Amino acid sequence: MGPVEQIFKEWAGSYRSVITESLSYPYQGDRSKCYRLVRAESYERLDQKKPCRLKQRVETVRSINKFFIIESGKALKSLYETVIREMKIAYQIEPQTSRYIFLKIFKMSGKNVIICY
Repeated sequence: MGPVEQIFKEWAGSYRSVITESLSYPYQGDRSKCYRLVRAESYERLDQKKPCRLKQRVETVRSINKFFIIESGKALKSLYETVIREMKIAYQIEPQTSRYIFLKIFKMSGKNVIICY
């Protein structure tokens, strides 16, 4: 996996975690269960934007997961970014949090890459 793909994966995972912890997120309780619900919701929203049969594609090739399919396709990746941004708005994620995620990804990547989300 190249640095750009790693940054996208970290970006999406970080925002799913932030959404999980948001007071506006309707499900509270066990963090891992909430994270699974956020991830499932993001995949459902993606499928509403563009039916992509993630579940069937994963079942066909057992060695991959839904996120791998998303990040492998330019169109799905772009739509998934839109889904995550919409969820940030829906669950009232503060702009300061967005800045924290950007800085976290920048430092984790070890590269001088500037990505504005």
